[in-house]
Amino acid sequence: MAQPAKAQFLRLGASTGVLMKEMEFSSEVFHKTNWDGWFAGPTLEIDLPLGLKIDGSLHYAHTEIEMNNQELDVNYFSIPVNVKYDFSPLGLVGLYVSAGYQWDTRIKGESRDVLSQTFSFDKNSRSVNLGGGIRFLNHVQIGVYYNIPQKKYAGKTSEFNYETGTIKTKNNWKIAALLVF
Repeated sequence: MAQPAKAQFLRLGASTGVLMKEMEFSSEVFHKTNWDGWFAGPTLEIDLPLGLKIDGSLHYAHTEIEMNNQELDVNYFSIPVNVKYDFSPLGLVGLYVSAGYQWDTRIKGESRDVLSQTFSFDKNSRSVNLGGGIRFLNHVQIGVYYNIPQKKYAGKTSEFNYETGTIKTKNNWKIAALLVF
């Protein structure tokens, strides 16, 4: 088995994307009402033998949660680390599948006052990412990921629990773009 030599095995890049509430094959998937937030930040990608890659990112992420007709901004750092299998049946264009783990840490404010009540946010959360996408010219990657929190909650986006006054993260989708140098 022969593999071509590569000059770079460690590459730096930038990634960005949107968090989606629902993923369906219609024009509504890109409508603003389906957006749950966005993220952006640097990414480090490590090439391994046999088409495997490891990538890790440090994202600044933002989401909005609506509660009693009031929007609350939640800002956090997100650190996804994924293992990818990259295969290129067409040469300059390739496909990849990915799986990994993600750590999220809220940046500011442990509680908010809404309608004369104080509500708290989870400080940290962890989740599993599953996804895949397409790669162009070995520098541009566009992918879709399904994010599954370790603590299971019904539904597909953020949820507010009025009894405990906490906001929990539910499953969501990510559409991401990565440019590596």
